[in-house]
Amino acid sequence: MEEEKLGVYPHRLYDHWAPAFEAKYQMVDFLMNGDTAFSKNKIRKQEGRHCIFCNKNFPQTTFKNAAHLISKMIGNTSLYSTFECDACNNKFSKLETELGYFLGIGRSITGMKDNRLPPGFSGIGLNAKSFLLNGKKILVIKKEDAERNLNEGITKLKYKKPAYTPSNIYKLFLKCALSILPQEEVVSDFELALEYLKGGKVLLGACINIFRFPLTMNMPLHIHLFKKKNPNDKLPAYIVIFYFDNLVVSLPVLLHRHDLVNLKEPVEIPNCPPYFFYGNNINELKASFSTHNLSSPKKLELEEEEEITMKFDQSSLENSVRFDTMTGEVEHTKYNPAGSKYFIATEPGATFTKEEIQELTVMINNKFHK
Repeated sequence: MEEEKLGVYPHRLYDHWAPAFEAKYQMVDFLMNGDTAFSKNKIRKQEGRHCIFCNKNFPQTTFKNAAHLISKMIGNTSLYSTFECDACNNKFSKLETELGYFLGIGRSITGMKDNRLPPGFSGIGLNAKSFLLNGKKILVIKKEDAERNLNEGITKLKYKKPAYTPSNIYKLFLKCALSILPQEEVVSDFELALEYLKGGKVLLGACINIFRFPLTMNMPLHIHLFKKKNPNDKLPAYIVIFYFDNLVVSLPVLLHRHDLVNLKEPVEIPNCPPYFFYGNNINELKASFSTHNLSSPKKLELEEEEEITMKFDQSSLENSVRFDTMTGEVEHTKYNPAGSKYFIATEPGATFTKEEIQELTVMINNKFHK
């Protein structure tokens, strides 16, 4: 009997990875925002609940708060856990600030398409704040030394992320991955992974792969779960792929008890290409690929540099005008963005009156010069 093919396609830039990966792994589950199996009304009362992360039952620990199954930082708005106590939820929540540092300004830009205000971001050499003006969402990025190429219509924003602890980033993704695996298997087979989440140990080889698509793309959170076909293969039992914003994050779920015999041996994990369901144009978009070693438990000594590239439509620049917010006068000359220190993003199709632009100028000054 011929094996059933995946109901998804690998992105064209990385489809050459698919044969080797699909020879070893198969998709066994798919999860996305809105899954009613993890809705808030499914959460039971405290009595009889057990936390898989600290192995405590009620009333040894409490379950008063609704713990998110997946981090809110990567777009979870409706998936909740029944097996995470308040103490563990509080501990994992503290890692989210560092995850925000790791993800950078991109979360703010892609967040313009969400139903709520995009998150702000404070980097080294760059600052972003969001607010509402007459019901219109606005994101303002302050960057005083942007690099511009007027001939190509390109502006580059270079900045440094605040320092973060690499292992905390892996731990948060690992916690999210364990949360969607079968609970019985997590408790019986991932005991060492649960111990690692409690801290104090170094996990060499804690790496993730990231595919970055253009910032104009904003995917709702969804997750693909792959399991190895042959239990005897010297490979991680599971690989979990997180899709959110403009990113695809591939995480090998390490420390399954059957994998422990291979800890001292090099393991070559076949690269998983980003898979997408048919019926979209994502295959036409370009995506960069990078691997991040998140083994270190020490905070970075040097802040990571990141660069955001924006391309302006030349015809728009040709037809633009200069508006003096102080006098209200309009000058019909080609706009030259050189010297600008604020970059303003709005929702698609948003328009502003002269009075609103003047009000916006005052709001920006108040936001950044308190």
